[in-house]
Amino acid sequence: MTIISKSSQLAVSMNRRALLGSAWAMGGLSAMEGVFGRSASAGEVGGRLDVYTWEGYELTKEMAAWRDKNGVELNTVGFIGQQADVPSKVQGPSGMGIDISSVNHLWIQYFNNLGILSPISVEELPALNKLYDKFKSSPWRNADGTFNSVPWTWGPLGITYRSDKIDEPKSWETIFEAKYKNRVGILDDAAHIGTAAVILGYQMDKLTQPQLRECKSYMSRVLGQAKTLSAAFGDAVSLLASGEIDIFWSGWPQIDVLIADKGGSAKTIVPAGEKAQAFSDANFIPPRADNRTTALAFIEQTISGQVAADAAKSLAAGVTNPDAQSLLDPALKALYPYDNIDRYFQQLVFSPGFPQGKSEYVTLEESVKAWQEVKVNL
Repeated sequence: MTIISKSSQLAVSMNRRALLGSAWAMGGLSAMEGVFGRSASAGEVGGRLDVYTWEGYELTKEMAAWRDKNGVELNTVGFIGQQADVPSKVQGPSGMGIDISSVNHLWIQYFNNLGILSPISVEELPALNKLYDKFKSSPWRNADGTFNSVPWTWGPLGITYRSDKIDEPKSWETIFEAKYKNRVGILDDAAHIGTAAVILGYQMDKLTQPQLRECKSYMSRVLGQAKTLSAAFGDAVSLLASGEIDIFWSGWPQIDVLIADKGGSAKTIVPAGEKAQAFSDANFIPPRADNRTTALAFIEQTISGQVAADAAKSLAAGVTNPDAQSLLDPALKALYPYDNIDRYFQQLVFSPGFPQGKSEYVTLEESVKAWQEVKVNL
């Protein structure tokens, strides 16, 4: 199974993408400049589709049949390096005509304020009516009922543990038991401050300075149990696969698949009755897109039918449209509790993220600084 990761609010989280980015590169890209051009008539699907997204999110293989059928030329105008790169790219001179880009739910409010997310109506994209109710609301939906972006991939940031080695953790507090001293793995990622906020019951976008101090204290406890602080995602996963650690703190279902590929067994859970931060990436159409019809058709494919199921498989991610469940690979479907999905969604927090710039609450910059201060004491 080809795996690629999701984006977080912070650039350092791109360690997760870097792990298997080369696997996507080996697949090749359909970038036949000038073959189709903008030949489709206005209002028709076809022609060149300019995409600026994460490597792998252009779904080169999964969308091949759809592109061939509709005469669509996929033109990747570059890959996102970090989420903060997107505004300058789509608003700059080289961003004229970009039809699709990607936004993590943590950045939607910020991007909306910048005016780079054009509204998408249900009339334009009827498949929006089929999304889980969780994804029909804020932050993806605007107050007027339109969508600012279309979520198509998601997952939990929970406790990943070696299910063939230890019992299932009953709580986030389980990792602080004496037997797990030096048996916990954690990635060097400032996004953990946000995860700590969610676990402690606080809102990331309204975190106060006293609450930030509690988050720092909590993360100091986590690091106190860690075998090491891994600079790269692959290093942390290797520790789990080799049996040197039992738990990966703030893990996600991709890791389950990677461990299985290595002959082990791992499971990512959100402890019953407790909360966890979740991630979701969405496609959006910039205001200066010049092939909106084809962009809408592309986005519809990502949340519908076999393409949605195949995309979920290659990302080890959840689907946002329940109609795609029956098309999922059984092993992938087992990674998510689809039978009790509404209850599961109640445990997951798709936070607006830390404010950027001046704010009465803890900002993104302050959360990054807080993580650096926590690490000093490791």
